[in-house]
Amino acid sequence: MHVAKVLPCTLYTNQARICKRNCNANDGAVMKQMLFKPGFRIDVKDVIVILLGITGVWFVEPIDGFLASVIGLTVGHFFLFCNVFRLARRLELGWTTIFIGLCICQITMGQPGVTVTLICTLVTTGIVIASQLRSPAYHGIGWQRINPKLPDWWKTQFGPVEGRSP
Repeated sequence: MHVAKVLPCTLYTNQARICKRNCNANDGAVMKQMLFKPGFRIDVKDVIVILLGITGVWFVEPIDGFLASVIGLTVGHFFLFCNVFRLARRLELGWTTIFIGLCICQITMGQPGVTVTLICTLVTTGIVIASQLRSPAYHGIGWQRINPKLPDWWKTQFGPVEGRSP
C-alpha cells in the first residue's frame, strides 16, 4: 500500500488538491488526514533561524548597515509570514519579488534609496498581510476573531476538522 506524504498544515489549497488527486489516482493510495492546527506557531527550527538571523545582523552591521537591515528584514518577515500571519505562498513570493527587486536596485544603482526601500518594503508587508486577513483561508494569529468560518472552509477543502479544537 502506498502512503502519500503528509502535507504540513499550510492550507495551500492547490497543494492539497494535487495530493488528493494523486492519492486517489494510485491504486491503494491513502492520504493521511491533514490536521487542523491554525493560529500562531513556533518550533525549534524557527528559533534556530531567528537566532542565526540575529547573529548575522550583529556580525554584519559594523561592516554594512544596509546588508544587516536586509538580513534582519528577511528573517523578521520569515517569522511574521510563516508563524504569525501564516501567509499563502503566492503572497510570500509577491513580497519577496518586490523586496529582492528593491534590494538589487539599491545595491547596484544606489536607487531608490535606503529610506524608500524600507518604506516600500513595509507598505508591501501591510498589503500582503491585509490581503491574507481577508482570505477565507486565513489561519494565523487571532483566526477565531478574524475568520470564525475557517473550520467550515477547512471542511470543504480537506474534510473533517481534526486536531486543535476550533
